[in-house]
Amino acid sequence: MSRNQLTAALDVLQPLGPRALTWHLDASYRDGFTTNVNDLACNLSQGQIVEDARRANYRVLRGFALINASVSLQTSGALRLRQFINNLTDQASLTARTIRYNAADHSNFVYLSRPRTAGLAVIYSFQ
Repeated sequence: MSRNQLTAALDVLQPLGPRALTWHLDASYRDGFTTNVNDLACNLSQGQIVEDARRANYRVLRGFALINASVSLQTSGALRLRQFINNLTDQASLTARTIRYNAADHSNFVYLSRPRTAGLAVIYSFQ
């Protein structure tokens, strides 16, 4: 887990008579980190644990920042329309990684943050 993480958000409410616009911006940052501090491997043929940096079961992941933005229109007491863009900068951030050593096993995976995503949400509150 990252030693340092930072999150900040800003909301600005803009009244428009009986309606209101809400402008939203948030950003988050995570330091780089080492997934597991261990460069030991199990040598099955000898039945012992040995140092083997080539087969170390840890990975160093770089830090990254993500920015999200949205604007919402409160049209009535119950209905709100929201347009959003998540991961505004389209940052491909590595969040996790699997480690497999068997050359025949092609199931190593890299987990990335979601790419830039834009959308429209219609929110209705039943009161």
